[in-house]
Amino acid sequence: MRNIKLKLGKMRKTQSYVIYPYQIGDKNIIIQSEKTCGLFSRETGTGFMNFRSNRLQLISPRYGGIPFALEKETLKAFLDIQKKKGGKENENLHS
Repeated sequence: MRNIKLKLGKMRKTQSYVIYPYQIGDKNIIIQSEKTCGLFSRETGTGFMNFRSNRLQLISPRYGGIPFALEKETLKAFLDIQKKKGGKENENLHS
């Protein structure tokens, strides 16, 4: 797992997120902080964010997840971090 500091959407402050490692066949990127979580397509960067809970089981719209699209540069950074064996910790990004 790699850590990255992000400010997504209309967030006021950056949060430290964990980006879960890539497993062969994964079609999604999963990120999680102490307060929020997200699930995004590796190909398009579209997916869902739940700004009210960090529990991955509650990512669907039924439980508060909202549709969210990552900017291209943020998606590329996520994919690069997943590919690195020794990815840098606490990289800063704003989406």
